[in-house]
Amino acid sequence: MISCRLYGVTSALILALMGVAGGENESPDSSPNRLSIAHEYEVKTAFVYNMAKLVEWPADTWHSPGEPIRFGFLGEQPSRTLIKKSFTNRTAQGRPVEAYVVATVEEMRQCHVLFVHRDEYHRLPIVARAIRGRPVLLVTDTAVPEPAALLPISPRPKPVVHFVVVDGKVRFQINPEAAREAGLVISSKLLRLSWPVDLTKPKPSAGRMEDDP
Repeated sequence: MISCRLYGVTSALILALMGVAGGENESPDSSPNRLSIAHEYEVKTAFVYNMAKLVEWPADTWHSPGEPIRFGFLGEQPSRTLIKKSFTNRTAQGRPVEAYVVATVEEMRQCHVLFVHRDEYHRLPIVARAIRGRPVLLVTDTAVPEPAALLPISPRPKPVVHFVVVDGKVRFQINPEAAREAGLVISSKLLRLSWPVDLTKPKPSAGRMEDDP
C-alpha cells in the first residue's frame, strides 16, 4: 500500500495559504469588511485544495499509486464552474485529483475530502452515516465565527476543518480530535495557521513558519 506522507512540504505552500487567508474583497460594491459570495468561495476552494497537501491519510486508503484524491462538494457553493476551474489538471501529494458536486450517499463515501456548504447542514446526519469509519477530511463553513459548530452534537458529525469569515477575511479552525477520529494526521504547519476553536484564545501569528522536524 502507498502512504500519502508529508515529505518535503515547503514554507512556500504555507505562505500561499496565508496569502489566501488574507485575501481582500475585490468587489467595489461591497464594504471593505464584507466578502462577496463569489470571492468567499474562490478563497475557500483554494484552501480546500491546498489543505489536502498538508494532511496524511492512513496507508491503506488507496490501493494503487494512480488512484485519485477525491474532493466532494455538497451544496450550491462553490459552483460547478469554480470546481472545474480549480481542480482540472491538478495533482495533490503526487496523485491525480477528482472533484465533483456530491449527489448521492455513495459519492459521499468515495470522498477523501468532503465540503458541506452551510445551507446543507440539515443533511449532516446523512453525511455522518455515510462517512462513519472512513478517513474523510470533513469541511464545513459558516458566515460568522461559530465555535459551537465544532462541538460534538449527535448525530451531527464533527468537522475537521471549519471556515469562518472574520473582518472580511476567510479564516479556518481545526478540530484535532475530529482528525484523530477520522484517522487523519494534520501537519503542524497547518495547525499553527488555524484559528483556535475557542475564539477567546490568542489568534495565530502571521510570522514565518518553520519547517516541521
